[in-house]
Amino acid sequence: MNGLKRLMVEAMRRHMTTGKPPAMPLAGVALWQVFAAISPGRGWHAHGPQPLTLAEIREQGEAMGLPLELRHIDVIRALDGCWLECQAKGGAGAPLQELTPEIFDAMFS
Repeated sequence: MNGLKRLMVEAMRRHMTTGKPPAMPLAGVALWQVFAAISPGRGWHAHGPQPLTLAEIREQGEAMGLPLELRHIDVIRALDGCWLECQAKGGAGAPLQELTPEIFDAMFS
């Protein structure tokens, strides 16, 4: 796992277990924003949430004006995998929320 992906997954895991705002590395904020924008709209089935699809990730990136490369999509999928794992364990602290100016400021202070 590359450095950025590892740091972002660790930040996601802390967020999901503590409910505190995620402290994403600056280099990953745009990827976090893509994930945070599409995750609340994900599909659910009888066994829980469905993983985000490649099409959903690409479409959100395009809508946000971000040309996502495969390495970016890999990071977003790793975030999604961590989120799904935390949901399955039932230890999902606070629900995922939009990145607000207050949360953004808290991430970098």
